[in-house]
Amino acid sequence: MQAGIDALWRFTGEMFKPVPGLDADWQALRQSWTASVTAVIERATLTVPEGPQTGAWTAGAGREGLHTESFGRMLAEMQHLHRSHPGASW
Repeated sequence: MQAGIDALWRFTGEMFKPVPGLDADWQALRQSWTASVTAVIERATLTVPEGPQTGAWTAGAGREGLHTESFGRMLAEMQHLHRSHPGASW
């Protein structure tokens, strides 16, 4: 679990990049999310990564419809699941 948190932490900051046309208090959202996630991580006796919440590479173009090849495969699998089981809920 800790390895997964460490590997993905650098992508979490992207969730709070302002979205044009969406009026939100991004800083407050980030602070609230960080506090909640930190509590869960610590309750699980894991460690919140010390590194930044952003890396050299970010997938910001996804909001503009530009995705990686691996995302295309994952999206196809998710669409197949949704279409195979209409109305299903998790």
